[in-house]
Amino acid sequence: TGADGSCWGIGKFQTEIGTLTLIGPSPLVQDRTCVSGQTCVIFGLEGVAMSSLDQFRVMDTCGIGVHSALPRAAEVGHFAFLSASGATVSWGAVRSTSAGGQYRLCWRSGLALPGDENE
Repeated sequence: TGADGSCWGIGKFQTEIGTLTLIGPSPLVQDRTCVSGQTCVIFGLEGVAMSSLDQFRVMDTCGIGVHSALPRAAEVGHFAFLSASGATVSWGAVRSTSAGGQYRLCWRSGLALPGDENE
């Protein structure tokens, strides 16, 4: 759509049929810090229509399955608190003993989607 909300193009996609809401973290860059040997709680994560069933994992690379999960890190983080002003994610009482470094904070929707049963 154009800046005024109108559809544009030459002969293609000229009819607007609705809007699309993309559920998930937003903005996509929300850097946080945890300390090796301590429990990890992350405050103030923002997103659109996120669910208390969503999950978080610290990984080398997001999107390639659990094989990229950080060794000696807490398995899966969950929302400890979810509000319009930001969410708190906790890995509970588990202490991460992974080596220091920069890793990816990866998100997975709590909504059941086709193909998720093998993850």
